[in-house]
Amino acid sequence: MQLLHKGFVMSSNSSQLHIAHKLREARYSINLSQDEVALKLKRTQSYVSRCETGNRRLDVLELEEFAKLYKKPLSFFLPS
Repeated sequence: MQLLHKGFVMSSNSSQLHIAHKLREARYSINLSQDEVALKLKRTQSYVSRCETGNRRLDVLELEEFAKLYKKPLSFFLPS
């Protein structure tokens, strides 16, 4: 699957890895562990880990949960 973004064709894998990197970056910026994030989101630590490694695709609602927790706009996580 490919995504069209600002005139570029980007593979969904590339987008997924970008989002994963931004999830880690946001978590690090507020000094939370994966366990702490998991507790706040009522998920497992392995769920957070899979999201941060790009091994789990997130839907918009899931990404919004992370964005709210990290106090970041949704656009922070998307490729520019």
